Amino acid sequence: WVDRVESHARSFEALYGDKPGFRKYILGNYSKNVEGKREVEKALNSLQSMLKWALETEKAFTAIFNARFNMQREVFDALERERLLGGVLELTEEFHRRIPSEYKRKATIDLDWHMHNVKMWTADIPNVKRSFPRSV
Repeated sequence: WVDRVESHARSFEALYGDKPGFRKYILGNYSKNVEGKREVEKALNSLQSMLKWALETEKAFTAIFNARFNMQREVFDALERERLLGGVLELTEEFHRRIPSEYKRKATIDLDWHMHNVKMWTADIPNVKRSFPRSV
């Protein structure tokens, strides 16, 4: 994804930028087309924002997955698993506050699903039983 967004940014700069060069000779000079530049720049900014939040969502998902992986294979103490759950909950809530509304629905549904998987591995802890009652 990153390479494609960078490719679009370079193409935009080649088409609408002010620097003369070989690309201008091949592609043509569109720097005078202000209206077209504005529309393409708007789409490029949207694409860059989408990429940024996709990477942020992936980073949060990876943290949740790593916590669950460690919980399943290495952590057998209930209090330590509760600490891991608290850290993952804090990470998820902080992500919910930061993400813009246009990307919030999809990203938070995925993270909440994986958060639910972590909660299932801490079901034997009394504090977790009180905080997250199982729904039938």
